[in-house]
Amino acid sequence: MKLVRVFALSLACVAALFPLTLLAQAHGGGRGMATVMIGDGKVTVDYGRPELKGRNVNELMVVGKIWRMGKDDATTLTSDVDLVFGEKKLAKGKYTLVAKKIAADQWNLLILSKGDFYRFDPAGVTLEVPMQVTEAKPSVELETIELAVTGNTATLTVMWGSLKASVSFKKA
Repeated sequence: MKLVRVFALSLACVAALFPLTLLAQAHGGGRGMATVMIGDGKVTVDYGRPELKGRNVNELMVVGKIWRMGKDDATTLTSDVDLVFGEKKLAKGKYTLVAKKIAADQWNLLILSKGDFYRFDPAGVTLEVPMQVTEAKPSVELETIELAVTGNTATLTVMWGSLKASVSFKKA
């Protein structure tokens, strides 16, 4: 009898969670994570993975507007070492990443110490650095963020639709 109750309870739990699984799948690709070791330091980007679903990424992104670089929860960068983007130093810690479309083919990465896409506060911008923009070929349906390292330089690359935007950084 106890075994029947355990089985029935297990079946009820599966039945209750199944619609949530379908909802998550219908909403896109869930969460993504990219990690790279740079020197003796670890850098991680955690992000939501939206799908294009036939939309044009260039029409979704408006010049002068902030893009949250993902979906659902904020896109974050966590580093256990100080970093340098161009000539700008970033202290180790956890930050929110957003991007700003400056022109049709110009993007800046904004690294926020406070606020996020929904509560954007210009005073929370710790760093703003230009990104190198090229065309993603083939088009990327599910947003992807990659971290790669060559020598002592790492690169963060965001790809979605035809957009491919990259920025390099080093350990400070």
